[in-house]
Amino acid sequence: MELENIVANTIYIKAKESGCDKDKGRSKKWRKILQFPHINVCLPLAEEIEKTFDYIVEQQPIGRRLFWSFCCTAEPVLKTSVEFLDKVAEFELSIDDQRLPLAQEICNSFLQLASSGPGIIELIGSENRDSVLAALTSQAKQSASGNDVTAKTNDPSTGDNSTGAAAAAASDGGGGGCPSNAPSKELFTACAKSVRSHLSGEPFDRFLDSLFFKRYLQWKWLERQPVTKRTFRMYRVLGKGGFGEVCACQVRSTGKLYACKKLEKKRIKKRGGERLALNEKQILQRANSRF
Repeated sequence: MELENIVANTIYIKAKESGCDKDKGRSKKWRKILQFPHINVCLPLAEEIEKTFDYIVEQQPIGRRLFWSFCCTAEPVLKTSVEFLDKVAEFELSIDDQRLPLAQEICNSFLQLASSGPGIIELIGSENRDSVLAALTSQAKQSASGNDVTAKTNDPSTGDNSTGAAAAAASDGGGGGCPSNAPSKELFTACAKSVRSHLSGEPFDRFLDSLFFKRYLQWKWLERQPVTKRTFRMYRVLGKGGFGEVCACQVRSTGKLYACKKLEKKRIKKRGGERLALNEKQILQRANSRF
């Protein structure tokens, strides 16, 4: 039993190492597995799926990537728009210490008349732009005044820096580790909403008539292919629960590692857990998170 565990752990560790390199982790026949069908086979899917900006771009990762590619090959204003949205997403996910320099970078690149891309300020709106610039200016003044107070209270000629320590603690958010001069995560929300509103109109309609949308239909056709035990390589058991166990697995076509939950039907029926298992399945299907 101990030897089997050692072998299983060794194979799993090697799979994790190969997962970092997609060429090593995936099957040699990955091109055949991920082969796209002819576009005529996928065209009927256009009548079945939801063709809205919120569903294709906001909820579908492959749809977002293909729409971004379409915008980058179209006119410069669309390319600048998606670059702005990418920077805003990076800003919203950044930690407090990094938010202020990121906000200044976004303003310098997209909100300044001299350095902004073509047409982006018109899409953002002058009111939203002025609001962001005013908020950042106020934030910079507060940060500068806080630094002046800290420098004065830490003057070595006074021989007492206790007040300076208190001021520094206050500038750090009262000791909570969140600097008071960090901009709000919602600083660019109105600007991003305005840009998305434009992209969801005429540019999205053009995307639906482009080859990028046909490529999206081919990906959706691949997604609808049945998942079988041949889709994965199964590795060691990671944990056990009341109705089954969780194993490590690797997709043959991509080499990506996942956790696979196996449920035993006999155990579920014996304990009356059918409703619980179905609820969990439906929750996982509807979950849409970037993490």
